[in-house]
Amino acid sequence: MKFHKTRLKRLCVFALALCFTLGFSGCDLFEKEYRTETDYVDSSSELKDEPGIITVQNYIGMKNALIQLINNAEEYGTIRTDKYRGSAEDDISRACFEVTRETPIGLYAVDYMTHSVSQILSYYQMEIYIRYKRTADEIAGVTTVYSAQDTYDYIQNALESFDSSVAVLQVSSSVSEEEIERFVDEHYLSSLQNIPEKPKITINTYVADADAIQKITEVVFSYTQTKSELREKARQLRDFAYSFYDSNNFGNISHVCTGIMERAKPGLTGKTAYNALFGTNFADSEGYALAVKLLCISGGIECYVVKGRLNNSEHFWNIVNVDGAYYHLDLFTADKKQITAALLADNNMWASYQWDNAAYPACTGRKNVVRTEENEPESDVEIQ
Repeated sequence: MKFHKTRLKRLCVFALALCFTLGFSGCDLFEKEYRTETDYVDSSSELKDEPGIITVQNYIGMKNALIQLINNAEEYGTIRTDKYRGSAEDDISRACFEVTRETPIGLYAVDYMTHSVSQILSYYQMEIYIRYKRTADEIAGVTTVYSAQDTYDYIQNALESFDSSVAVLQVSSSVSEEEIERFVDEHYLSSLQNIPEKPKITINTYVADADAIQKITEVVFSYTQTKSELREKARQLRDFAYSFYDSNNFGNISHVCTGIMERAKPGLTGKTAYNALFGTNFADSEGYALAVKLLCISGGIECYVVKGRLNNSEHFWNIVNVDGAYYHLDLFTADKKQITAALLADNNMWASYQWDNAAYPACTGRKNVVRTEENEPESDVEIQ
C-alpha cells in the first residue's frame, strides 16, 4: 500500500509537533497525573452554620466548647477549627485534660473524656466522647450563683422542698462548708413549722485549687422519711402551731408549757417537735426543746434552743424572753420529774448544767417559776 507523498509529509510534521509538545511539558506518556479543579468556597461560614458542630478559633474557645458539651450532658460532640491560632492537635489533648480535671463542672460531672482528630483540607475536625458520673438531670440542676445569699437561698429552698441534694456553681463569692452547716442548723430552728426533720447533710466540693473562688458545692440531704411523709408532717405542725393561740394567750409562755406537757411524754428517743406533739408523743430533751421553740415562733416569743450538758450528759433546753428578761427553761426535766417548770437565771444553773454561755444571751431575769396549770398566772417570786 502506497502513501501519497504529501499526506506522509503531513503525518511526519504532526508527529514531530506532538513529540515536541510532550517533551516541553515534561509529561510522560506512561505515567500520567490527573487533577480535578472546583470553584473555591470559603468554608468558614459553612462550618459555623452547620448544626451540631462547634467551631473554634483558639484554645480558650476549644475549652469553652468542651464545657458546653458537658453542660448539655452530651455524650458525643464535634469541634472544628476555623483559622485556628495554635496547634489544634496538641491543644485538644490538653483541653480535654484541663476541663476534666481542673474545672468544677468537669470534676463534678465527668468520668472520662476521649477524642480523635482528623485534618480535612484547611481545618481540623475533632470528635469528642464523654462518659459521665452524673445524670443529665443532675448536670442540668447545677445553678450558677453570684453571691453568698444566692447560695443560701438555694439551700433553703432545697430544705423546705425536702430535695435530696442541691448543687451550685459559685463564681464570684465563696461559702465554706462550715458556713453551710451553720446555715442549715439555723434555718431548721427558725422554720420548724416547715421542716419536721433535720436532715443529715454531706457537703462535697469540686474545685481544682483549694484557694479558688469558682467551685461547685453540692449539699446532699439524707432523711429517714419519704418526701410525702415529710410534707404531711409539716402540714400538721403548721396547722397546730397556727391554731394553738387565741387572743387571750398569744405570746404566753405558761400556755406554751401547758400545751406541750399535756401532749408530750418524756422518753429516751424522739428528737423532733413532731415527736413531742404527735404520734406516740414520746420525746427526749431535744424534742421538748424544739416543741417549745416551734410554739414560741408562732406566738412571737423570742426563744433559743440550747445544746449543752446536764450532769455531764448531752441535754437540750431553752432560753426564753419573758417581759424583756431572759430565762432558762428546761421543760423536759420538769415534765420528767412532774414538777412545775422553772424560769431560771444563769446563777441557778451552774451547779448541774454546762453550756457555751458566750453563744446565748445572759439570763438575769427575776422570775422563778411558770405555772403549767391553766388560768394560773405566772409567779413573780424573786430568785434568792
